[in-house]
Amino acid sequence: MACPLCHQRKARRHCPALAQTICSVCCGTKRLVEIACPADCVHLAAAREHPAAVVRRQQERDVAALMPTIRTLTERQHQLFFLFHSLIARHQPEGFTG
Repeated sequence: MACPLCHQRKARRHCPALAQTICSVCCGTKRLVEIACPADCVHLAAAREHPAAVVRRQQERDVAALMPTIRTLTERQHQLFFLFHSLIARHQPEGFTG
């Protein structure tokens, strides 16, 4: 049975939001974009626990680029850096959805 969304690949994953079986590519690319996944979706939970390899590689590159700069900071500069980092991480502008 072909995926009802793309009509190209074999449908193998049950989608609780659509109450249909869809292909894994559509599940991964349309999740939370075109498909309103419920919080208890097993595929959504798995994706949150295990980020995609491309995301992990980007995080590793970001850390590798940042570490040489952080190593040269003084203790006071470290404190300021992490203070600003925590403020930025907690900031959520109005109308912004995750």
